[in-house]
Amino acid sequence: MLLVPLLGFYLPATAIPFAITLASAVSSLARLYALRQHIAWRLVARFVPASLPGAAAGVYLLSFLNPAYLQLLIGCLLLANLPVLFSKTEVKSSRLLGHGTVVAIGFAAGFVSGLTGAVGLLFNRFYLSSGLEPKQIVATRAANEVLLHLVKLALYIALGVYVEAAGSIGGSLALGALVAGFAVKPALTRINTTLFRKLGYGVMVVSGAVMLVGASQSIARLQGVELALAASRNQVETKLAWGRHGQVALEFEWGEGPEFERQIALADMPDPVRAKMLPLIVPGQRYVVEEVFAFRSHGYELYNYTPQGIVKHDFEH
Repeated sequence: MLLVPLLGFYLPATAIPFAITLASAVSSLARLYALRQHIAWRLVARFVPASLPGAAAGVYLLSFLNPAYLQLLIGCLLLANLPVLFSKTEVKSSRLLGHGTVVAIGFAAGFVSGLTGAVGLLFNRFYLSSGLEPKQIVATRAANEVLLHLVKLALYIALGVYVEAAGSIGGSLALGALVAGFAVKPALTRINTTLFRKLGYGVMVVSGAVMLVGASQSIARLQGVELALAASRNQVETKLAWGRHGQVALEFEWGEGPEFERQIALADMPDPVRAKMLPLIVPGQRYVVEEVFAFRSHGYELYNYTPQGIVKHDFEH
């Protein structure tokens, strides 16, 4: 999940799940082999059959939806574990998870995994509260996910939801995942259950923060949202541009106080002000009109973009 937002700088959003899944499949295979004797098969038998149709639904929906919106939601859900991270109360464990509960979690895990490529951390709490020891959690997660990842890879290829670069990047990630898969076994022998749970919740919170930031940036690019901050010796200005919705700005000038500005169309101007502006606009030359709200005033500004530079005209309402 840490990789999901980072790969957004290299791959289209719909191709990220393929790269993540390729690395995850190799990681799961390595962990499965290294910790095969610790698998809790009672959970696997319920989880896997439900996760596969969930994954198919998620992959199919990926061809219609941008996963950045789901990543935003997942980031918020992961950050919700922050209170648990600092709580002194132990998470209650139960070895008697109901059959229906495991099936529902399996389907949900498959669905989210099909859309994002990564799912493990989102359902960490399910494993941490299942009464399993650290080695059993890692081994059981690997067993639950290995077939899920292989099925997803086949579905991504069948539906064409990937690009060639996703394969090469996913292969590079897989090499690191392979080493990590075997390195985890000796590391787990040195970690007690309490520390393992704290680390688990800690990584969930960090991943949530990273995913929230990455998803927000992806959605901002998708919606054409741009935020800029400019400062000079006598003023500070923050501008927000949002695709077809135009641009708004908050400006603070020393000695004059704050001003709120927004771009508007010439046709939306009051008739008296528009009549004063029209003679100043040169046909074929770019111009911008802004409505300005100050503490005790309301006016308009016209910016003419001339070969000599920008010429500003002020109009009071």
